[in-house]
Amino acid sequence: MKFKFQILFLLIVQLKAFINAQQLKLSYDVYFIKDTIRKEKEVQNMTLLADTQSYIFCSENLLEKDSLKNNNLEYSTVIMDDEINFMVKRKNNIYTKFYIINEKLYVLNENATNLNWQIKKEIKIIDGFTCQLATLSYKGRNWSAWFTTECPISLGPYIFNGLPGLIVELKDSRNNFLFKLTKIAKTNDDINRIINQSVWIEEKPITINKKQLIKLYLTEYNDPYRRMKEKKIIYMIDEKTGEHQPPPDFDKMTKNAQKYIRENNNPIELEDAIKYPTK
Repeated sequence: MKFKFQILFLLIVQLKAFINAQQLKLSYDVYFIKDTIRKEKEVQNMTLLADTQSYIFCSENLLEKDSLKNNNLEYSTVIMDDEINFMVKRKNNIYTKFYIINEKLYVLNENATNLNWQIKKEIKIIDGFTCQLATLSYKGRNWSAWFTTECPISLGPYIFNGLPGLIVELKDSRNNFLFKLTKIAKTNDDINRIINQSVWIEEKPITINKKQLIKLYLTEYNDPYRRMKEKKIIYMIDEKTGEHQPPPDFDKMTKNAQKYIRENNNPIELEDAIKYPTK
């Protein structure tokens, strides 16, 4: 691991002379807690593709799908929930965020705002980088970012940017989220194509506003098996025995689903957490 980051450090030094003219591919590991009861941490590999005008922060899985599609190879058009965790695009000072609700993909556009970072005096070495501390209070969470001016680009994971150097590590005070830089490289990927197109799906995403987003989540919460009910299932068949099973107990299933939704209601922008009813 130490050797890996020594190589990373040398690469950044080489890039400094022409960093502003290059397209970059930054890799981050994201450790996060969705279930606020069990507090089990999950990890996801994310990639930040950036040029001088725009960027996209998305899962490595989606970029692999893009590569397969671009080379006319077979790939899955199904987008999973975990593939759009933390996914965001920025272009022309507009953030585009992605949501899957009831098996449909929605996008929400928001104006980018300047983050009110407080740069501190603390310095520490992280995997060979000389980093400085900056703090931020943003949408219900307090963040600590360690950035390095050895790579003087104002980039970081998700929407966290605007510092005088690259963010190497970022975490919130509740220890619910941790972003760690693992790799930096030049890229020849067509970033504009990736940003401008919905390259991983066949259907165009549905654009909504914040009020519509909340309504969609609450509708899904209040009746999570609505689509299944509409099929008017009379009985089910056991796949192993072939025997008829009684119809689903939708009341019990709904209570369990609602409990799961409430316990996994821990978005990175905490102020935007949906206020689900408990009864």
